[in-house]
Amino acid sequence: TETETETETETETETETEISIFDPNDLETTPDFALEPSLSSQEKTPKRLLWPVLSVLAILVFAIQYIYFHVDVLATNPDNTNWLNRFCQVSGCEIPPRINTTLIHSSQLVVRSHAEIPNALIVDAVIINSAAFEQPFPELVLSFEGLQGNQIALRRFKPSEYLAGELTGMTVMPSRQPIRLMLELIDPGPEAVNYSLYIQE
Repeated sequence: TETETETETETETETETEISIFDPNDLETTPDFALEPSLSSQEKTPKRLLWPVLSVLAILVFAIQYIYFHVDVLATNPDNTNWLNRFCQVSGCEIPPRINTTLIHSSQLVVRSHAEIPNALIVDAVIINSAAFEQPFPELVLSFEGLQGNQIALRRFKPSEYLAGELTGMTVMPSRQPIRLMLELIDPGPEAVNYSLYIQE
């Protein structure tokens, strides 16, 4: 009888011990599975931001490439001058000079015999860039015609050929400043009674 009592007592103790293992008071207030959604949300946040950032970068790269390879077109608009200058200082691009030869005019054309060289002429003329911006010196064309308007002779002059004195070596024509030129050439003959000087476009 004593043995049975002890066995029962041990059984009760073991039962109490097993029950105490699952005591609700010992459980954590926040179960582990409740944390998983929060961690998953944190992991997804950078992925959500990645695509918008990459899209913005792609658009920015495309815009820079477009400007770089179309500087000559964009430079034709005077409103773009300031920011294009800053862009090219950073990117290393080169803004081409603005050119509008229709705004370059010649006047006061006089052709006379050369005083020192026989069978030669001296041509005096004035050219002016009426544009509001500087532009490269143009190529000049001097044409001689006969009485019927037929062409007798034609001569082209590059800037290096007609710029002399203080103008030697200049490449850019100032805005709205008359420039006097003196050209020397062979006399095309007595049939060349008319002459004209115009700008090569």
